[in-house]
Amino acid sequence: MSIDTHSQTRSSPEQIRMARIGLGMKQSELAALAGVSDRTVQRMEDGDDVRLESLMRVVEALERRGAIMFKRQDSGRAFGGVEVPIKEESR
Repeated sequence: MSIDTHSQTRSSPEQIRMARIGLGMKQSELAALAGVSDRTVQRMEDGDDVRLESLMRVVEALERRGAIMFKRQDSGRAFGGVEVPIKEESR
């Protein structure tokens, strides 16, 4: 029996991808920071089932870098988003 781990947390595959890209990270960098394999991050972003512990590690790694994951309800439909810090360009 498989468990939809994304519904167990406040994240979705799209949010994880958006947060990673918004933070300027490669999948391999996120995997190393979270202590999971590159393939696990790839599977997460593809929406495949992964272990809840792995998903939590990835979300926590993104949040340590400043990403804020959220889920809202609007007219009975759930949708989520992500906020990432804007980096100042060095001159």
